[in-house]
Amino acid sequence: MKNQSTYILSLICISLFFTNLLFSQKVQKSMISLENKSLVVNVDNYFRIVAQQLKPVTIDQLSATLETNKNVKYSINIQVEKGYFWIHPDSIGKIEIKIKLKDTIETKIFQVEPIVAVGRFANYKANGDAKISVGEFKAQGGIIASVECCGYDAKCTVLGYQVIRISSNNLVTRGINKAEHFDKNTRFIIDQAKPGDLFIFRNIFCRCPSALKPQRLDDMTFEIK
Repeated sequence: MKNQSTYILSLICISLFFTNLLFSQKVQKSMISLENKSLVVNVDNYFRIVAQQLKPVTIDQLSATLETNKNVKYSINIQVEKGYFWIHPDSIGKIEIKIKLKDTIETKIFQVEPIVAVGRFANYKANGDAKISVGEFKAQGGIIASVECCGYDAKCTVLGYQVIRISSNNLVTRGINKAEHFDKNTRFIIDQAKPGDLFIFRNIFCRCPSALKPQRLDDMTFEIK
């Protein structure tokens, strides 16, 4: 009987503990909806706000600060356009958006990330298994770094890459290209393409706006048919 009473008392204590924990947590009264998981530097980042109030949130209820990776903190403007709010961070780091509600001020924190690019050769990207015809392969002019996020079409600057041709009889030719477009030496290698050849583009580096350092893109391998 004593053991049973102890067991029931333990259950009651555990129940009270989790009940207090649940109600002690601050209930959020607002929510920010972003198109991406984080904000992107040098881009107009659009978002919506839903809050527990009768009228929609206005821009007068909002303020924001940006803290860079060098611990420099300053205010940053929030704009409104056609029912959407937007913010344009000019540095990577962390943004705090404060929302003034009737009885409280809530803070939402978002990371500001650099633009991430994807290497493209015509319509092809890395990690595919597509075979390219000789004609289509020779018709290309270089490799681009395409930005494929954030709801807009843009490119980063390709700094250079290595091109390797492995012929059908296993002869290897290498070259270094120092820009997006094929230079004279790379063009010569590309023009040697024949069915059965394997072409590898590796050490592809690009620089996106406000990036602290170049980004290396995935290697691309193409079989010529």
